[in-house]
Amino acid sequence: VGYPYHEGQEYRRDWWWYKPIDKWMYTRYNKIICISDQALTSLVNFHGKNDNNIVIYNGINLNKYLKPIKDITNKKEFIITMIAGFRYQKDQDTLIRALPLLPANYKLWLIGDGERRHELENLVSSLSLGNRVEFWGIRNDIPQLLKQTDIVVLSSHWEGFGLAAVEGM
Repeated sequence: VGYPYHEGQEYRRDWWWYKPIDKWMYTRYNKIICISDQALTSLVNFHGKNDNNIVIYNGINLNKYLKPIKDITNKKEFIITMIAGFRYQKDQDTLIRALPLLPANYKLWLIGDGERRHELENLVSSLSLGNRVEFWGIRNDIPQLLKQTDIVVLSSHWEGFGLAAVEGM
């Protein structure tokens, strides 16, 4: 059985009592698949070198981005998009607070959902940005939305490997 390892699971490493349990759990897997070189380095630094650790990079299916789309934007609008779960790590707050510094034709599309959605909606409301920020929720048409985006931003407090940034490219 393989186990996918993403950097960002290190919060458990602050629990000194958890280290023996964590080490034991990792010995139970035939392979530990890290999604980046940095994730592998982080894992090795904590657990030591192990021949069962391998790197398989995240990737995207480019064919999804080749399909024609129906444009839903106003050509006078400049669209900034962030795709991420609504949790503290992702820091949509910074983008929302920066939006008033940009011209009025700049719009922010936030794609995703999570425990902080209500908090982010309140921030948008408190800054009177309801006409400039759109909450799209969880979507299955990301390539089509990205093709209509002018800038993709991944504003994070920390990130192991931002697949959304690669999709944006």
